[in-house]
Amino acid sequence: GPSHRQGSPPAVDMDETQGSMTPRSMTRLESFRLQQAQQAGASGTSEQNGIPALPSPTPMAVPALSLRELSASLPSGGMTPRASFTDRPLSTRRLKKDVLCGDSEQQEASNAAGHVTLIDKEGTPRSVRVVQQEAREDFNMVSIKWFWTLDERTHQIELRHGRKSGIRKVYIDKQLVERVKSLSDKIIDRGSRHTFQVAGRSAEVRIVSGRSAGFKYYLEIDGEPIEREIGIQAPGLSIEVGTHFVVPLASQGVGYGMTLANCGMRKDGVVIIELEPGMPAHQSGLLVGDVILSIDDVSVVDTNVILDKLVPQQQSVQLEVAGSSPSRLLTVANPFHPENGSLELADTACGIGVYVKLVEQPPAERQIGRLELGDTILSVDGAVTESAKETIKYLKKGPPSLTFVVAGRAV
Repeated sequence: GPSHRQGSPPAVDMDETQGSMTPRSMTRLESFRLQQAQQAGASGTSEQNGIPALPSPTPMAVPALSLRELSASLPSGGMTPRASFTDRPLSTRRLKKDVLCGDSEQQEASNAAGHVTLIDKEGTPRSVRVVQQEAREDFNMVSIKWFWTLDERTHQIELRHGRKSGIRKVYIDKQLVERVKSLSDKIIDRGSRHTFQVAGRSAEVRIVSGRSAGFKYYLEIDGEPIEREIGIQAPGLSIEVGTHFVVPLASQGVGYGMTLANCGMRKDGVVIIELEPGMPAHQSGLLVGDVILSIDDVSVVDTNVILDKLVPQQQSVQLEVAGSSPSRLLTVANPFHPENGSLELADTACGIGVYVKLVEQPPAERQIGRLELGDTILSVDGAVTESAKETIKYLKKGPPSLTFVVAGRAV
């Protein structure tokens, strides 16, 4: 079934960590700390060490570690009680669930569209729609075109790739700007990168060789991949996973009560694989499968970094966690059991959890909770989702009802 992420170094139990940390000022946390200061002023609390004191978290019953027992103890809807200061996403980190990609073996699926945020001539960020078209010219040549309009001008990038001959041709607004042909690509085509300028913007086209004879094609503009449209309609959901801040209230020598492992699908971030009931991490609303991306705005690369940064201490730290708001527990009738609807999952482009690609809801009388198209699943029945394939394998053999940890939506 879905397994705990593996990595080197091994998982770290934060109860065993000792040390101290010097407070530092982080620009990305300014608005978050201002929010804390306002709440602290309203409750009559004071500042220590230059960081506003935090209000006491909302009292909550501490259930057993079992996800099933935890789910049963929560209010209707499966939402975990949390302090109010964790409710607002403030980070600008972009974590995409899916990106636009051409596939030489799947022409129909390659004709799609997506969005990218670009700065217009007035300096305003704009969500720009990018249309992708693929055509197979013959047994050798594949053409991939991308179109978008900004500042009342339409631009086009075309890549023509010879899958057998190894040739590459790149056209900008129908003008040939690059032609590459090499013997090595003809013998073994391992893919390539092509960078250029489009109306003063940097752009890069990537050719990625697949395991068989197929190739995948990606476009980035100003360093941003194109977010693929996947038909999300549920309120608060988008193509981005998003992030939010959590503040575990630890005191000297107590620890946080969580076990962490490297996030195997990402270059950065660590994933929570175990929680101890009643400890600060659990009290702050963190759940199994949550991915910690940074601490006081310092990126968490792996468990070695977190040993130095997240340590038992009296002053609080701000953890940036994946999800636009705190994750929630959701009990759902197993979609792989008869008459329970259906479910299709896909790996996220950002490597955090797996996302719901297609879902058919069961009849009303069989519904417990409800997954929506675009939901990001972080763990199932207490095990971290390693991949869509492994998660579905577990679901097919799983019990009649399942407990998911789902990344929080925008609030």
